[in-house]
Amino acid sequence: MDQAGIEAAGLTPIQPLLDRIAAIRNVPDLVATTAALQQAAVGTNLTLSSRADLLDSNKQIASLVVGGLLLGDRKYYLNDDGKYPYYRGEYLKYAAAQFANLGDADAASEAAAVVALETALAKAIPDRTEFRDPQLTYHPTPLSKLPAVAPDIPWNANFSSFRATGFDTVNVTLPNVTAA
Repeated sequence: MDQAGIEAAGLTPIQPLLDRIAAIRNVPDLVATTAALQQAAVGTNLTLSSRADLLDSNKQIASLVVGGLLLGDRKYYLNDDGKYPYYRGEYLKYAAAQFANLGDADAASEAAAVVALETALAKAIPDRTEFRDPQLTYHPTPLSKLPAVAPDIPWNANFSSFRATGFDTVNVTLPNVTAA
C-alpha cells in the first residue's frame, strides 16, 4: 500500500463525493447522493440490490434494505449494560475524529448528530433474530405503490440513477422503517 501517496493525496480522491454530500438541500438530493455513494461502494442507509426471491429461489427480485448502523447491531446503540456504553463512547470519539480529519470545525456536534440518527434508526430496526424472519422482511411491492411507502422519495429517479430497469416489483425489506 502506498501510504505516503495516500497521505499526500489527502481528500482529493473523495472530494467530489464530499462536495456532493455538502450540496444536499432536499430529499431528492439526498436520494441521488445516496445512490451515487452506493455506486462508489460506500455503505448507505437505503441499499438497492438484487436478491433471490424468498418464495421462488429460481428468480431474482429487486430489494430495498434499510441500513445505516455503523456499529452493526441495534444493541450497541440501545443497551446500557456491559460494554455497550463504552463502545458508543468510542464510536462517538471516532466519528468526531473523522469529521475533524475532514476539516469540520464542529466535529463533536456533527458526530453527536450522526450517533443520534443511528440511534433513531436502531430503535426502528428489528433485532437480528427478528430480521432473519422471512415473514418480517418479505414485502414485494409494485413500483407503483412505493410512493405510499415513502412519498418523499423520487423513486423513478432513484432507480434510473442505478440504471435499474426491467422490474415492476421490489421487496421493501422493512416498509415501516423505510416510511420513517
